[in-house]
Parts: sequence; C-alpha cells; structure tokens
Amino acid sequence: MTLRQISEVVWEIPASARGDMRAPARVFADRELIDQIASDRSLEQLQNVATLPGIVGAALAMPDIHQGYGFPVGGVAATEPPDGVVSPGGVGYDINCGVRLLALPLGARELGKRVEPLVHEISRRVPVGTGRGGALSIAADDLGKVMVQGPRALLHRGIGSEDELECTESGGRLEGADPSAVSERARRRGSDQLGSLGSGNHFLEVQRVGQIFDSATAEAFGLRDDQVTVLIHSGSRGFGHQICTDYVRTMDSVLER
Repeated sequence: MTLRQISEVVWEIPASARGDMRAPARVFADRELIDQIASDRSLEQLQNVATLPGIVGAALAMPDIHQGYGFPVGGVAATEPPDGVVSPGGVGYDINCGVRLLALPLGARELGKRVEPLVHEISRRVPVGTGRGGALSIAADDLGKVMVQGPRALLHRGIGSEDELECTESGGRLEGADPSAVSERARRRGSDQLGSLGSGNHFLEVQRVGQIFDSATAEAFGLRDDQVTVLIHSGSRGFGHQICTDYVRTMDSVLER
C-alpha cells in the first residue's frame, strides 16, 4: 500500500490508494513504530475505516495502533449527518475498562535489578488472556451484589479497603444498576473473572516517574521523582462483552421491526 511520510511523526495513505476510500488514512508514529505497525493488518483496517459513509477529514491512528476486530485498536474517526454511520463497537467493545495507577513505596534505584523478577512474579500471579478466569469465583447472588455495589460488595471477603474505594471514581459503581437486565450467559461468563486482566490491549505495566511537571498535583497523588508505579488497564472481560452483545442484538431486533 502507499504509505508516505508527511512529517516527522505523521504518515498518510492517500484516499487515491483504494477506489473505495472516501478520505485519507493518517498514522501518528515514528519510524520504529511504523515498522511494527506494518507487521499486522492494522493499516488495512485503517483504510477500511476511511471507506465509511460520512467520514470527516481522515481516518486517524494513534501510536498504539494494532489489529482490532473492525477498526484497528487506536483508530479514531468522526462521521457527520446525513450519511454518517454510528457503530457501537468499531474496535470491539468493553463496558467500563478499569484503569488504576498504583504508587509503590520505593524508587527505581531501590528496586534496582529486582525489576525483572518482579515482572515475572506479576506474570505468574495475574490471570491474563481470553477466557482466563481468576482465583476468585463468586456465587450468583454475590455477583448481583457486585453489579449494584461495585467493589464494596467484596470488602467483607477482605478484598479492597475503604481507602481504595475513596480513590476509585464513583466508588466503582453507578446509580440505577439493574442486575435483572443481565443475561444468564453474561453471568456465567463473569462468575470467575473478577481479578483477571483480560486480553487485547489490556495490560499491567511496571513504570517509573521520569519527570514531574506539577508538584502540587503529584504530591496530592503521592507521587515523586523516580518512584516505581504499576499501571493497570483491565477489561470488563466476557461479562461486559456479553452484556454489550446482548444489548446490540436487542437493538437490532427493535430496528428490524
């Protein structure tokens, strides 16, 4: 395919590259990332996004672009009336992915050469991958409580703390949750997946604070120069995916009528 560099970190596949493209496809990446991106079908998927009716400007890809289910993961597109499409899951779908930064009480120098053993130990202990369950399996009634109360429902089992709930957006729950709207299949898929990470673009990384730009904010979050942190990005797993699948199928049936 025709991929041309238009600035130091911007690459473009022109709309003329394929007869069905309605807009160019642009990627934000340096040369090293481009070489990695070209190893899967993400650029082809980005071209497919550029064929959507009503697309505005260009189909865009962020530096983390990689192959998805329809859109590439990291793909961005805007469409406008009257012909613009609306998709509930261009990349795929999750419901409320979880993102959490844990600040460890030590610096990178203190961790030293133990970083590699730490990463290996995390790999052994954290369940990762499609369909992979965790060590925590809960009964149907308890799962219903988790749907309504969020992580507070697990405090009596010694999982989490009031302080952690205080640091979690909305306490990890939303008003109006209705467990009766959740299918039996979704419940089965989610019964053993609390505490697991997921697959795809979900990750757990050991990081360090390289530079602080706002000292007051950093202090409020308990962060300091050279501190070791752990960034967790978890999916809603088969539970959330099934809920969204059920909803999309229901909406399709309503629209067909």
